[in-house]
Amino acid sequence: MIRQAVILAAGNGTRMKKGQSDIKILSTPKPLLEINGIPIIQRIIEKLVRDGIKVALVINPSDSDKFSDILCDFDVDYYYQSTALGTANALRCAREFVTDDLFAVFMGDDIFNYEDLNLLTINRPTVFGFEVNDVSNYGVIVPDSDSFAKEIIEKKLKGRGLVNTGIYVFHREFFNIYPKIESNDTSGEYFLTDAIAILYKSGRPLEIKKINLWKGINTIEDLRFANGVIHE
Repeated sequence: MIRQAVILAAGNGTRMKKGQSDIKILSTPKPLLEINGIPIIQRIIEKLVRDGIKVALVINPSDSDKFSDILCDFDVDYYYQSTALGTANALRCAREFVTDDLFAVFMGDDIFNYEDLNLLTINRPTVFGFEVNDVSNYGVIVPDSDSFAKEIIEKKLKGRGLVNTGIYVFHREFFNIYPKIESNDTSGEYFLTDAIAILYKSGRPLEIKKINLWKGINTIEDLRFANGVIHE
């Protein structure tokens, strides 16, 4: 049973803001943009809190007031990633929050069918995948013969397949293997996707489960799509 969740929301939303003149888009952290009147991240928090799951947010410290103002009705713990060093580093920023062996991880700017996760029944490390017709723009989950994730290959494959949603249940062992994650040569960032192969080899593999709805919100077009499919 999952009782703790960390939501990563420290990104800069560069693709969303590119070419924009809308002041609200330019001044609002992407997880706080609204889908049919409700901030993206609030939709995630509401469901977690409903299930009795304690929530931590990792944000950019410069966005602190914006998050706390909008999410003032929720009991969440805040942690801060001062430098954009990637998703694995962001999760490490919340290491003091995690006291259970298993905990969930979400990206704060994605939409998905929360009910598909069945978090209250999860009892092992898990990565959630979503099937698409063309995986070329995504990270692809590579399974072994027992449906555990061997690795995630980023934007190198083609065709139909199961892509990484960025929704995980990790074992606390993640924080011990973090030093083994190598930084990206181009950006100097440390990515959660690179932790999957390390955890697999260390005996903490993530089981693969599918969900029926997921979309990363990266552009204005993605936001418009979400407004058309999310109504609750």
